Amino acid sequence: RLGNGSWIVSRWEIRTPRARRTSLSRLSARASTTSEQIIVDGLVATGGMVTTVDDGGTSVRLQQQASLALVLYSPDTAAAVAGSVVTLVGTERSATADSAGRVRIDDLMPGRYQVAVVSPEMRSLGLAPVTRDVEALVLPAAAPPAARAGTVAVLPAARAGAVAVSSAASDSMAVPSGRELVRTVCGAGNGKSQGALLYGTVSDGPGKEARGARGATVSATWLDLYAYNFGVTPIVGKQTRSVVTEAMGTYRLCGAPADKLLRVEAQFETRASDTLKVTVPGARPTARVDLVVKVARP
Repeated sequence: RLGNGSWIVSRWEIRTPRARRTSLSRLSARASTTSEQIIVDGLVATGGMVTTVDDGGTSVRLQQQASLALVLYSPDTAAAVAGSVVTLVGTERSATADSAGRVRIDDLMPGRYQVAVVSPEMRSLGLAPVTRDVEALVLPAAAPPAARAGTVAVLPAARAGAVAVSSAASDSMAVPSGRELVRTVCGAGNGKSQGALLYGTVSDGPGKEARGARGATVSATWLDLYAYNFGVTPIVGKQTRSVVTEAMGTYRLCGAPADKLLRVEAQFETRASDTLKVTVPGARPTARVDLVVKVARP
């Protein structure tokens, strides 16, 4: 209620269900049938709030705008979080992490949110985002205390263009490590999950007009020491792993060793790419290798 006696709706929110189709299989003694089913897997919230009212020439501030501050990190290296996209689930609000993994989303209503995070590697590999519920807190502008565990601090809205956030008022959230990405893509409990993961795109030529080469073969080759002949002469063998590109020319190759020189190339129809020499560090066993098929086979 305003000072002149008038009433206004200062805050509102509309929630609608989010549905998706899924396949449901049924097995019987005679046959198996598959049917489609629509399930509700979440809610989409749309709303707003009145922050300031001009009451007879006097501005009355009704709500304190807030900012969500979050710091992303990876157990492997800080380079894994730069460029990660943080989205408030059920809204169109998002922000991109800077080189230090810091993210800030301004002009929010205080409350509880679910954030979804996708790192550049996760996006390239086509993996689903990692999510987490966070509680937004309004902190005083001066000397804000550290947020309690499991929360994300909400600060007064920063001036336009501000990027820096206070580490004392920010929560932290981990993105998957390189080894976790390898296990997710290559599977756990097999030899491939212990090696390196190469991924990328094979193009059918250089330049902006190039298209992804679907059906190209990507190979990684390396040398392995098997044994010593009579204990003197080393016996070295060549090992190769190959994979065929999917739609848009993308590929994911599992099982190559880390910390060893790899020769990576692609072949598409009668053409082949240059051979690239790559060493994937064991501390971060993932590497993006983009290839262009442009050299004709003799």
